[in-house]
Amino acid sequence: MKDWIPFFNVLVWPIFWALVLVCGWRPLRRLLKACEERIASGAEFEAGAKGIRIGAAPKLTEVMSSVAAPTVPPKAEPPGVPTPRDIYLVHTARRDRRLDQGDRQYFRVRIYLDADDQQRLDWVSQVTYRLHDTVNHSVRTVTDRRSAFEVRTVLWGEFNVAAVVHFKDGHEVTLERYLNL
Repeated sequence: MKDWIPFFNVLVWPIFWALVLVCGWRPLRRLLKACEERIASGAEFEAGAKGIRIGAAPKLTEVMSSVAAPTVPPKAEPPGVPTPRDIYLVHTARRDRRLDQGDRQYFRVRIYLDADDQQRLDWVSQVTYRLHDTVNHSVRTVTDRRSAFEVRTVLWGEFNVAAVVHFKDGHEVTLERYLNL
């Protein structure tokens, strides 16, 4: 009998927990549904003396009134001190097998500026990109707003690119991006 104890330990506990889940699933679902309904109706919910505490859910009318409130459009003027959150670097990389040399895989890379509010890019006068030292013409200045101040190049390795964004009002912001291929 002593040899059977490990077998029962391995067998009994999974069966016990399976029975608890099967028999207790319906009451557990009802409990969770009741809690959900109380919170949705606006009642506070607390479980345990110092356990979970959930405040009342906001009323639908409060949520709708805050959504429906008119918003003031941003003024079309240069920012006081631009931040990297306003404008950011983006890149795309596409493999070009025709350019591969030896064990190096080459990619055509496009680096450019983007913004949630595209009017921010109208305030940019130029962007100076600083690529890796091994890239031909590693410092490049772009003034073409229509291309989103893009730089196109061919790369085989990954590195951080830095871009100094020059605004028309004289401010500058330095952005960085890791160019993964």
